Amino acid sequence: MIVNVWDYGARPWTDCTAAFKDAINAVANSGGGHVYMPYGNEGEYYVQYKGGNGLPASGYTGFELQTGVYLHGDEGTIIASLPSSMGGLFGQVCGVKFQSNSEPSVQDIGLIGITVKNTSVSSGNQNGHAIWFHNGSTSQSTIKNITIEGCHVLGSAWGDGIYFG
Repeated sequence: MIVNVWDYGARPWTDCTAAFKDAINAVANSGGGHVYMPYGNEGEYYVQYKGGNGLPASGYTGFELQTGVYLHGDEGTIIASLPSSMGGLFGQVCGVKFQSNSEPSVQDIGLIGITVKNTSVSSGNQNGHAIWFHNGSTSQSTIKNITIEGCHVLGSAWGDGIYFG
């Protein structure tokens, strides 16, 4: 299955977090496939950090990949942190986060042809990873069969460009 994020309301220069989540869920619920992101006329797809402490949702990423889901962009496609002028907060742009009690394993996931631009910063912690693969709260959780192909990380981030941990 291939879905286009535009069919879920994503548009360059806007907060696309909900559109990405909806597209990812549709692909995951169908058994897997690709979430396609058109180039967007030189625009950036903004995603919002979501976290605890009274912020809009729990978790640590703009969106979470699920088993069998690949994000696939045209050359030049950029995912970026939602700017503070639009209500953006510090934090990761994208990645995978899961807890052992909800999904003990994530597999067959990937980012293909995407540039991740992270200009966010953290205050005191290393929270600004641009691409974040995290094994949840238990060492028995696994992530396997990850594809990262033709991707770039741009911008300054407090943290790592690509983080596995």
